[in-house]
Amino acid sequence: MSLDLQQFHSIFFEESREHLTELERLLLGMDPSAPDPETINAVFRAAHSLKGESAAIGFNEISRFSHTLESYLDLVRQGERLLDADATDRVLEAVDCIRMLVDSRESGNPPDDAFVARVEAAILELQGLSPAAGDDAPAQFAAGPTDTSGTVPGEAPRDASIRVATGKIDSLVDLVSELVITQGMLARLREREALQDDEDLRAGLDMLERNTREIQDCVMGIRMFPLHLVFQRFPRPVRDLARQLGKQVQLVTEGGATECDKAVIEKIGDPMMHLVRNALDHGLEPPGERVAAGKPATGTLRIQAAHRSGQLVIDVEDDGRGLDTQAILARAREKRLLEPEARPDEEEIHELIFLPDFSSATEVSELSGRGVGMDVVKRNIEELHGHLEVRSTPGHGCRFRIRLPLTMAILDGQLLDSGGVTFVLPMVAILESLQASTGTIRKLAGACDVYQLRGDFLPVVNLAELFGLRKKLADTAPLMVVVEADGERLGVVVDQLGAQQQVVIKSIEENYGVVPGISGATILGDGSVALIIDVRGLIQLAGATEIRRQLAALDAAAEQDKQRR
Repeated sequence: MSLDLQQFHSIFFEESREHLTELERLLLGMDPSAPDPETINAVFRAAHSLKGESAAIGFNEISRFSHTLESYLDLVRQGERLLDADATDRVLEAVDCIRMLVDSRESGNPPDDAFVARVEAAILELQGLSPAAGDDAPAQFAAGPTDTSGTVPGEAPRDASIRVATGKIDSLVDLVSELVITQGMLARLREREALQDDEDLRAGLDMLERNTREIQDCVMGIRMFPLHLVFQRFPRPVRDLARQLGKQVQLVTEGGATECDKAVIEKIGDPMMHLVRNALDHGLEPPGERVAAGKPATGTLRIQAAHRSGQLVIDVEDDGRGLDTQAILARAREKRLLEPEARPDEEEIHELIFLPDFSSATEVSELSGRGVGMDVVKRNIEELHGHLEVRSTPGHGCRFRIRLPLTMAILDGQLLDSGGVTFVLPMVAILESLQASTGTIRKLAGACDVYQLRGDFLPVVNLAELFGLRKKLADTAPLMVVVEADGERLGVVVDQLGAQQQVVIKSIEENYGVVPGISGATILGDGSVALIIDVRGLIQLAGATEIRRQLAALDAAAEQDKQRR
């Protein structure tokens, strides 16, 4: 019975890319003037694993090329060759070549043989050999018996793990989500009077709730991955782009251990890469310009991630020239993206860069100026139910902040009723709930209501009125939930508060499109559907930001009036 290696191909493709990423990380983090022996050994082990695994699965062209690279790295490891800056460039090019060969095997497209030959000749030259000598010495390219274990003496054992297809994990998550809904349905049995005295049933339901929560936490943990899987993509392109642009850049990454949903990991890389390229191309200045401005010649590009208030926050920040608001405004008027009489403030000008067909570049280049990019970046982030904002200080730099949910599947929510419809508010957005004093909610001219809460005016919106539902008659003091998103607060008037529970997020965009203020829906224990509120969208829909500006203007006017008196 012959062994079918086809079933192992997908595993090889995944593991080989991990080895290549590790090779890049080690090479880019190494000081060429004084390479660390342990780093050299780690680089050699990665190349050795690539050779062994590709030979075992029958991908001979990858094994042959990896063996050539391994032979050179072995000479470096033994101190017979130096891995200086020039050699590091050649080894990185060899990493690119192996990646191309792996992609070729996976896609079925033919490899670039000329590229392979050129890079292979460069690696042979580092060994003091020529391609002709290599042809006469087949031992350079082929092993007799090959150690396919993927380990060499001194290599640390790998963590015990198994590889599971993501489709199976997704199916498991879906099943657990349905289990959560079923458990919610059964939990309603407690409310039936006839079953109030059934202690065995109540104990069983309590145990089911605990076990369901534990299973859910465990399965959701499987979906969580560290962001360093995304961060490790950036050192190489930053290095290459900096050289291409003639700039000196130090890349700093922080918070790589921060975990988030695999759906976020899979989709956030490309938007972040665009932000990184923008920072290098538009933000950071050439060394001469930086020195003339009193800055260090080397610019800093910082990528950091953290969990904040139940969200994933990622910052891409540079210490460059910042956004040129006048150039952005002029470009927007030139492209007729702004009304001639419009007089936007600085924050609104910054938002113009996210408009379709906007580009402040005066020349089209390989990196920028084609009028596509930032609008796509923003749209991709919003598809993840996230938000992108920009802050800029002229002459000091620019920061793009991405806010994303930690998971795309389940959230802790507060049920509430308004206008006969059940809604779910994410618990992480709720600051407090209160009974507003009758008559204390006041109308501000041309805007939504406001409420004075402990000396501060709070924008207020009636949820039923906002969504065009049946508004409850105000026979009692209004019930208000105070929510916050990105530093903006809003008082949400509702009819009734319900229970707090975990809910399974279901998308509604495929059937209904994007609904402002609503991020999705969920199925409750009684089988009814509840709408999940997007707090940031709700704040924007209510015009709370404009209210805050009006209140600030009123406060400033009052203060000036007080000073005049």
